[in-house]
Amino acid sequence: MSKDKKTSVMRFQEVWALAKSLSKEERLQLVISLTQSNSNETNVFRSRCNALINKQSVCPFCGGKHYIRFGKMRGSQRFKCKDCGRTFTEYTGTWLEGIHKKSLAEPYLLLMIEHCPLDKIRKQLNMNKKTTFDWRHKILSSYEQDKGSEFEGVVESDETFLNNLKKVTVIYSEKPVNAAARAKLVELAQIKRL
Repeated sequence: MSKDKKTSVMRFQEVWALAKSLSKEERLQLVISLTQSNSNETNVFRSRCNALINKQSVCPFCGGKHYIRFGKMRGSQRFKCKDCGRTFTEYTGTWLEGIHKKSLAEPYLLLMIEHCPLDKIRKQLNMNKKTTFDWRHKILSSYEQDKGSEFEGVVESDETFLNNLKKVTVIYSEKPVNAAARAKLVELAQIKRL
């Protein structure tokens, strides 16, 4: 390696420092360009495929461990279960099942984690607003709430944060005369809500 070539190579720490100095928008564009320049699938989402190939996972339909590779379907590895005879891919049973642009899944999740509104996600990823809405609901519905059946013995919880997202609609039978009367009606409506 020549001396000139060594000076042009950046270390990870230097790249990381430069990435940190970017604005939020520039970082997002960098992530999008890096994920789109790679293959259609990212390493994060390929881990399930690797687990299936290495027989570390089970059939999503019957739970059997006896399955074989069964060709490819739209670029993803297909498997056939010897126990139940059904075929599946690495995305079967996940929120990614049926999604055509899987390369946008990781940037979408990053934007969702940053609490970006759907309109901003739509503009950044050049997607239809309905698609962004559907993806959000697919992701959120894939996280089932724990019903408590998995806990046994003594379970302790340090803090619990609950969001009260109920909508309150106050219907006035008559228009309040003054601010005190309006405050009284709002107070009564909140008491009824509880």
